Amino acid sequence: LGPSNGQTPPRPVAPGGGGKTPLTRLDRILASLEQITPSSILADPKSPQHRAAEWLSKDDPALSSIEPDDYVRLYQRYALTALYLGTKGPDWDHRLNFLTGAHECDWSGEVWNDDIGDYESKGVFCDVSRTVFDIVLYDNGLEGTIGEEIGVLHALQGFSVWTNRLRGEIPTTMGNLKLMVRLDLGNNQFTSSIPQSLLNMRQLQEFLVDDNQLDGPVPP
Repeated sequence: LGPSNGQTPPRPVAPGGGGKTPLTRLDRILASLEQITPSSILADPKSPQHRAAEWLSKDDPALSSIEPDDYVRLYQRYALTALYLGTKGPDWDHRLNFLTGAHECDWSGEVWNDDIGDYESKGVFCDVSRTVFDIVLYDNGLEGTIGEEIGVLHALQGFSVWTNRLRGEIPTTMGNLKLMVRLDLGNNQFTSSIPQSLLNMRQLQEFLVDDNQLDGPVPP
């Protein structure tokens, strides 16, 4: 997923050449995102990926601080935005500051937990370099699918989305998350088989997929 040769993706070029057709911000963002998401998906106005690109280009309060060729920041914010939109974010139990002008590392909040009688932190968590390393969204009313763009979050060490209504296949690009330590997808509606690409998660210590509709063995 994404450029694999370590080189910076090429800058988008206006159709027709000669600079006759100025690229809009959306054009530039879509061209950048084609490095990690198929153009056919990005071209579908109903897809979470296209809607995420639209939001980033037009409605994101922080858009002036993110350039379309700032690939690291753009991909990170895009992946989280697509996750939110692909899982009915506006209907989550707690929106956790998602899709606000705050840095995506601040898309989190304190949520009351009746079981423990105290508040707990949920949302997105980052290291000192403002790179996402943990996503905690369990039991938060997520409904829908997780897109392949989740695989661009290469520093991710934890992904907890148990007890939601997530469906579809587990993204094969999760195999790109080689630093993953804790992956909890339990008590959802995932189908098909568990991707063999998850064998790339050499650091994985906790892998929970119980109470889904998955076929086949769990990779050793």
